[in-house]
Amino acid sequence: MKIGVLIPVYNAAKTIGQTLESVLNQTELPYEICIVDDGSTDETETIVRQYAHEDNTILWKIVQKPNGGLGSARNSGLEVMTSDYIALLDADDVWTPRKIEHTRSYLESHPETDLLYHPIWEWRSESGMMHKRRDAKLDSIEVIWLKNPITPSATVLRKDAMKWEFDTDPNIHGVEDALLWTRAYHDGLNIRRMGFVDTQYRVNHGMTKDKSAHDKRIGAALKKAVEAGWVSEALLSRISHFRAYHNARQFHKAGEFKSAVEAYKNSEVGLKVSMLKTLASLKIKA
Repeated sequence: MKIGVLIPVYNAAKTIGQTLESVLNQTELPYEICIVDDGSTDETETIVRQYAHEDNTILWKIVQKPNGGLGSARNSGLEVMTSDYIALLDADDVWTPRKIEHTRSYLESHPETDLLYHPIWEWRSESGMMHKRRDAKLDSIEVIWLKNPITPSATVLRKDAMKWEFDTDPNIHGVEDALLWTRAYHDGLNIRRMGFVDTQYRVNHGMTKDKSAHDKRIGAALKKAVEAGWVSEALLSRISHFRAYHNARQFHKAGEFKSAVEAYKNSEVGLKVSMLKTLASLKIKA
């Protein structure tokens, strides 16, 4: 069984070294490491090539391409990799030392697995603080969009399970992974969860800093899922209402009352929501 690692990078000079160290310090090394440089303009390429030059135990593949976004970069890597299983890893996240060992053991025990994922540590690299993100059982497409159980850096794909292809539309940048998981679930692929928490996911970095734009991208991705027939209009409505309520609660607790009121208006109508909306309009936290 060959396990490879796919790492898309874009101006990741500040973090890629730490990410690669976490791969090279595994108790079991991968068969190959594919780095896709998506048009970086900083020192990313120099750092990556230095690591590749110093290591001759792993098959390194370095792909350079014009900037096309995260989905495009991952697709370029998937095209050239030859491993049986491909573990995704973002250039600002890191793995715990037994990630690949745990992955191999699980896949040997569950060879029918098409997509394997596991829980993550949310990691604040500046302070070193970590806590395990709560994850839900993936028993419906709805869970993918409401609970976000599958993080790319904690995901392994069986290469031949289907043609893994991320959407490259810039309007859904950052949620192209959820769209692909939706397709995989809809098509009946075998998606399994491993209990080990083997990924440290860096928070307050990259997309996680811009919530409003991220929500718009989720909306655009869900529209694509409806058009493809993977999500029904009824399910889209439930997801939209739930997300609006979740956002309203965050705004309300933060004292952003005007935004809270607007978000409550977009969530499902009910006594509880009406009461909360009234409190927010009176600028009373709840």
